[in-house]
Amino acid sequence: IIDVGQDGNILEGFPVYTNGNIPIGIISKVYTQTSLVELYSNPGRVTSGILDGSNVSVELIGRGGGNFEMSIPFELIAPKGT
Repeated sequence: IIDVGQDGNILEGFPVYTNGNIPIGIISKVYTQTSLVELYSNPGRVTSGILDGSNVSVELIGRGGGNFEMSIPFELIAPKGT
């Protein structure tokens, strides 16, 4: 729950960021002065993404606690640190 809602012109579906530019979820419910955020890492939530440096599309599956699971082709060697 965040401390801005309808009074702050927040709408369902708006993206939510941390540290200015890191997407962490979307607004799923809006109240007068607060809003509920659905985190991309929520268990079972599927989010599409691109593997950095390869332009390979991936699906990230939320596992809770800020963790994700994804499957990539065995042949793809991800750059170190990604």
